[in-house]
Amino acid sequence: MTAPTLADLWPSPNWRDPILIIGAGPVGMSAALGLAHYGIPAVIVDEDEGTAIEGSRAIFMERHAMEILGAWSPVGRQMAEQGMTLLAGRVFFRSTELYKTFSAPPDPDIRYPRFVNFPQNALERLQSEALGVAPLVSVCWRHKVTGLAQDDAGVTV
Repeated sequence: MTAPTLADLWPSPNWRDPILIIGAGPVGMSAALGLAHYGIPAVIVDEDEGTAIEGSRAIFMERHAMEILGAWSPVGRQMAEQGMTLLAGRVFFRSTELYKTFSAPPDPDIRYPRFVNFPQNALERLQSEALGVAPLVSVCWRHKVTGLAQDDAGVTV
């Protein structure tokens, strides 16, 4: 048996039903960008009013995340350009240094830096803008999922 390739991921041409994504945070919007890239319609529902205005639960983005987002949208490149590239890191527990890491300076032949400091609210804004021009994706703010039920006919949300 051969390993699947990216070409195997393209949906059948008669695909109609959208994928429902619950939550318009970075993971939900990344999933929608990926689905749109592969021609699969999606609907995102989120109970909030819109993207995060301030604050962040995630702040460091790794190269592979930017590469994936960059393959599906302009978001990966925007993060690399607008974020703060980290060249070293140190982790402390109280006054004890647990470990430190160092990276080589940015290499012009590598498209994305190893790590970028990029706040979650800024990432959500870029993803929302990219989804705004994705014709296969709808984002429904102020929609709270209160229950799910599945039977042989389908899924009711």
